[in-house]
Amino acid sequence: MKHWIRLCSLALLVGLLSCEKDVSSIGVDIQPPEDRIDVLRMDTLTLTAFRLPDDSTGTATLFRSPLGRMMDPVFGFTQADFFTQIRLPSNNVLFEDNPVCDSVVLSVRFDSPGMYGPTDQPNMLGITIYEMTEAMEAVLDTFYYSNKTFEFDPTPLLDTLFVPSIEDTVSSGELGPDTMNLRMPASFGQRVLDGSADDLLNNENFSQYIKGLHFTTKVSSEMFYLDMPDPATRMTIYYHNDELDSLSYSLVFNSNAQRSNRFYHDYSATSLSLKPVDTTGYGEPEAYVQGLNGMRTAIRIPGLTALRDSNIIINQAIIEFPLVDGSNMVWEEVANMVLLKMNEEGQTSSLIDQSEGTEHYMGGFQSSENKYTFNIARHVHSVINDGEPNETLVLVVSGNAIRANRAVLKGSDPNLYGEDRMKLILTYTKP
Repeated sequence: MKHWIRLCSLALLVGLLSCEKDVSSIGVDIQPPEDRIDVLRMDTLTLTAFRLPDDSTGTATLFRSPLGRMMDPVFGFTQADFFTQIRLPSNNVLFEDNPVCDSVVLSVRFDSPGMYGPTDQPNMLGITIYEMTEAMEAVLDTFYYSNKTFEFDPTPLLDTLFVPSIEDTVSSGELGPDTMNLRMPASFGQRVLDGSADDLLNNENFSQYIKGLHFTTKVSSEMFYLDMPDPATRMTIYYHNDELDSLSYSLVFNSNAQRSNRFYHDYSATSLSLKPVDTTGYGEPEAYVQGLNGMRTAIRIPGLTALRDSNIIINQAIIEFPLVDGSNMVWEEVANMVLLKMNEEGQTSSLIDQSEGTEHYMGGFQSSENKYTFNIARHVHSVINDGEPNETLVLVVSGNAIRANRAVLKGSDPNLYGEDRMKLILTYTKP
């Protein structure tokens, strides 16, 4: 009897297992066709991409100060320089009687990765430093744009040319590697030592006495990144007085110092100097994105408006920007991009998808696939289902004011690039 019960139990178990079915197919045989929900894919919407020169951007008090000039065969000439305050490390500075400046050393820390430029040219940097004659606003929230210029004395304090080694630049003691030491005129240090008690009372007064420095370059093969707020960046005045030798005092360029980066681009020697040849259809054959307030790419997707009455639900909206093959062999590509929207007045703002974080929004360069990818599902949904304006999208370098990288991208014409083109891939359901 027990043997018979075991056989019956085994038969029942086998029967139950034989009835198990793939969840994805349960109900398909009995569900009416009109009630089925299918997941569909579309990548045929036309993208119109064209060049959009950047406007000036805010650059005040950024942690990185680009300095250099370079000639790019695609993007032409770029120059970056900057203006900065120099500060007292503390208030009520008093020097001993009869201080005499012996020398002045300006130490400047390079910011990682140190530089950007063509990999087939030697590093070369010519630094020229002027004393500013126009003071900067002491308030840190004062917004300076990348085309702002301040007055300065035309006679340089320093004009030197050298080949820096970012990995192990001239260093001394605690300054460590990645720091360049520049010898400034002793007369500048003497002016600091000769300051009155009122001049050296606080930084508000000092910024009117020594208004700041203008860093620029006449010769350079690359763009160098300087870390001005770093503690290793300082100006050390070595001096003596009637009683003591080997005295020193350091001025600083800390996070409380005003700074303003300035950028200049000249596209006259390239095809980018021409107006966009086509702002309709597929747009231009290639798209261009450049840092340091350079070139942007505008993208229009007129077909989104036509989908408003289609009753579809957007599950995913991936927009892909493939890099032109070989365009990053000598000039390194942009590491991360940002996709914005632009209204009719030309004002840009973030897409709602960016607030979801990089895991959803993405935007980084995928080296294995040689392209940039964004998920803009929430933006597309708001245009199709919520009646939001179908505004022009704008592709820019992430950290535009502190990075010189650039990218040449494939356009959206399938006749030129086939599947490996700029495109929007919609995954959606239609009840």
